[in-house]
Amino acid sequence: MRSGDIVATPDPRQPARLVLKRVATVGHGGVFLLGDNPEHSTDSRQFGPVPVSSVQGKAIYRYFPPARSGRLP
Repeated sequence: MRSGDIVATPDPRQPARLVLKRVATVGHGGVFLLGDNPEHSTDSRQFGPVPVSSVQGKAIYRYFPPARSGRLP
């Protein structure tokens, strides 16, 4: 996992819900995640870093919008 990756992790506020966020940094304190729309996104700026062990996977494909669908770099 590295900066720029989009990952799925349980929402620290509602663990039954998964969120997709972009990795900003990975360090000893965990993974700092940011949303792509900072003015309307709830991310590590509100809930802090998440443990690396809680990251459940990396996004590899975009479905929407259709004109931009395909494998992610």
